[in-house]
Amino acid sequence: MRHHTLVALVAAGGLCAAAMGQSFYPMGTFPGSEGYASEAFGVSADGTFVAGRAGSSGPAEAVRWTADGGLVGLGVLPATRPGSIAYGISGDGAVLVGNVNVGTSGRGFRWTQTRGYQTLAGRDASEATSAWAVSNDAQWTIGAVGDRSTRQAARWSADGTLEVLSEVPAGNESYAFGVSGDGSRVVGAGRFEIAPGQLFPTLEAYRWTQGGDGPPTLDRLGWLATPTSGRIFESQALDTSADGRVVTGYSTSELSTWEAFRWDEDNGMVGLGLLDGGNDSRAKAISADGSAIVGIASDRFGDNQAFLWTQADGMRTVEDVLLEDFGVMLPDGWRLLSAEDISADGRTIVGYAENADGVFEGFVATVPAPATMLPLGTLLIAASRRRRDG
Repeated sequence: MRHHTLVALVAAGGLCAAAMGQSFYPMGTFPGSEGYASEAFGVSADGTFVAGRAGSSGPAEAVRWTADGGLVGLGVLPATRPGSIAYGISGDGAVLVGNVNVGTSGRGFRWTQTRGYQTLAGRDASEATSAWAVSNDAQWTIGAVGDRSTRQAARWSADGTLEVLSEVPAGNESYAFGVSGDGSRVVGAGRFEIAPGQLFPTLEAYRWTQGGDGPPTLDRLGWLATPTSGRIFESQALDTSADGRVVTGYSTSELSTWEAFRWDEDNGMVGLGLLDGGNDSRAKAISADGSAIVGIASDRFGDNQAFLWTQADGMRTVEDVLLEDFGVMLPDGWRLLSAEDISADGRTIVGYAENADGVFEGFVATVPAPATMLPLGTLLIAASRRRRDG
């Protein structure tokens, strides 16, 4: 529900937005960075910890960010081209996952404060690995093994044991991008058989479910449009709700552009639409209950904008949500380019923006819980009535 009335009451009462608990934080950067400042890719369940990457005078490195402590670098490992990036973070913010260069190749990693980097092994010592997300309980890291042409979706247990998701056909390239809270469901994209009208195996979103008493199962989620000859069709699932029942990502649409989608077992894949005048949208993450989705979409000028989608309000830019619903203005010269993750309760959105200097910088936007807003509104109404009665 929108909160225009509440914003008006706040203004009438002479209270600033900060009094209600909402906040907008630029993530900052390390000294000596060039090209970009920072990016945010993952957020803990309560919005306290953020995972991402920041530039520096040396190689760009994975970071963990908090409002009190700012950016804390995770460092890099010895490599021909050193660098690291954190994509995912556990519910309590204690475990980060991502990719780090080691020697001449890349490795997925799991990081904790006490143990630092723990690189994720492939099927042999030379195989590259990638990590993109971690389950809320930190028991499972998901990603892929293999090089670019033979990449295979996989997950690792907390002790580093590798499980290749063999239900996604080997040799046809597959990825695992999102995971349920307990790690029992994984979503991503894979190339299965050649779809009708296509010349090559088509990238298709899927949901993998761990078997109980039987083998794992695989749901292929399809596309928003029917594949036809002469057109390239793809779909990718990037995140799932805490219980794994709702999936989000993007697919080729009937307009032959990207469109964000929401999938569930009852309704299948449903497009989330576009910003007014825009021509593409891509969903990146979903709240724990599946009710809020964030991502990136083009506007009527062709510029990228971070978006928030809800069933009630549809797709809106995060900037509009902050300003119109909560009275929060961005710093001068800032434009939010992509929303990469959303906290479990849907209150904190993280991503990256173009700052006043024209370079990428991560952002963290938090709005108050409804339960904390109602008493404030009631007090403001009461104060207004007292003024009129007096």
